[in-house]
Amino acid sequence: MYLTYEEALKGHRDFEKGLAKGQIDIVNDYYLIFRYRDKSFIPRWIKLIIDNNEDPLLVVWFINAVEQMNDSKNLKYISAFRTSSNAIIRECVANAYGFIANKDSIPVLNKWLSEEKNGYVRKTIEASIKAIKSGRYKNRIPYLPKYYKETPLKLEYIYNRKINDDPLMQYNEIDTTEESIRCNQFIFPHQQYLWKLKNAPKKGYFGSKTGKIYHIGIDSGWLLEGLPIHSICDGIVKQISHNLSWGNLVVVESLIPSGDTICAIYGHLSPYNNLNVGDTVYMGDRIGQIGNSVTHDNGGYWAHIHFGIEKRSFLNAEISGYDIDTAFYENPVTFIRNK
Repeated sequence: MYLTYEEALKGHRDFEKGLAKGQIDIVNDYYLIFRYRDKSFIPRWIKLIIDNNEDPLLVVWFINAVEQMNDSKNLKYISAFRTSSNAIIRECVANAYGFIANKDSIPVLNKWLSEEKNGYVRKTIEASIKAIKSGRYKNRIPYLPKYYKETPLKLEYIYNRKINDDPLMQYNEIDTTEESIRCNQFIFPHQQYLWKLKNAPKKGYFGSKTGKIYHIGIDSGWLLEGLPIHSICDGIVKQISHNLSWGNLVVVESLIPSGDTICAIYGHLSPYNNLNVGDTVYMGDRIGQIGNSVTHDNGGYWAHIHFGIEKRSFLNAEISGYDIDTAFYENPVTFIRNK
């Protein structure tokens, strides 16, 4: 969805007129109502959740929006979902602590960690504790416009291709050393992998063809803004970047049991992570979260992660989402299940 500044702002102003009359289409307007970062919307979001029987997807969007306000006073609104029976909601709550909690929340997180059974949620709790101790999660692309300047509401900036084309608004950090580490176990990059939501896009499978090129990864986690993403195995962070196509991208290189080297490619992420190139990550470590829909976070796409496995070392890899051949790439589902 490529919009100009004027088109995006007009869409939101038209939406606000409907909102004032109580006219909201949950399916088509969700990305508009949850694009605001204004505390005046919190009661509206809560009412929306209650009126829709605590629909899990609305709760996920709510948590994501509240955490990005970076106000510790808002923790009370999301901590109530800490005991949800839905593991994805619990994980998003755990993730939010890394954005807005203070050190006095660490005992609460430690107690939760001792009781939590879901491995993905546990890893995210651990990551949030670490983030709190180091000053919370940081935005790696502060130079991009985040909010429209118009008042009175604080409105998140919708993707504008002209801005993302500016070379001064891109970055690329890489590790050119040949250091790698061996990994022996693998997991999927997020829980409930390939889980499909109603009304979510039905595309992005490995090997699907567009013209003469193949999609060389799998798109998943559709619409789950802010869902934490985890390293599939032990490895070295080789690239952290932001550009027009990928939005935010993380690449991790690993030496697998066969003796071959692979690159795990995680694309369309949020800019919030505390990684550095050259870092060692272990299986299950949080490496980021799914970026917001149609924003600069993820390259302008609907929220999802593109996950690919390239069968080459980082120094020889293409690091692409598409190719004319699939020979140098693994189907992520087949690869992980067979390991």
